[in-house]
Amino acid sequence: MCAFGIMLVYFDEIPPLGRDFSWKIAACDADASVALEAPLAANCHVRLIEKDKLEVAGLLQGVVTLDCDRCLVSFPFELNSTFRLTATVRAAASTVLQEEDQDIGLEDLDTIELDAPCLDLNELMRQQFLLALPQKRLCSGACVGLCPHCGTNRNNSTPCDCAQKTVDSPFAVLARLTGGKAK
Repeated sequence: MCAFGIMLVYFDEIPPLGRDFSWKIAACDADASVALEAPLAANCHVRLIEKDKLEVAGLLQGVVTLDCDRCLVSFPFELNSTFRLTATVRAAASTVLQEEDQDIGLEDLDTIELDAPCLDLNELMRQQFLLALPQKRLCSGACVGLCPHCGTNRNNSTPCDCAQKTVDSPFAVLARLTGGKAK
């Protein structure tokens, strides 16, 4: 088991049929605000396409605990993320952008440019892990969140009585100043 550390794969060590990697990830980024219920299973197949080009196909599976963005309740989220990308070694001459190199095609979105012929699989998995997390973390699609007045979780069976109170609009003061007359 390892946390997101360093797992380097050198291009010249990949056999012609490729190589499989499987490992467990026991910890995740502290800034991702995610807790692992059990270690994540990481699997990759790395295949050399050309001398300076790798194809990586992978799968990241496990269950993580997220906090709902609306009601702040923790809930399990099943992570099942597959990916396929290409890693190429950047040529020394390509560090300065040429005018024709500025066009990016659809195939370039799944390409990683490396400075040396080695790939850190743990860093790649860390990135895929962060991409697999939902942008809006909701415990359910029907989550109504917290009461803006008292902070009670409105998903609970006992609702607060704040919804019955009338709340003045911020513009109610203006209506009182003008005597309720629109000009």
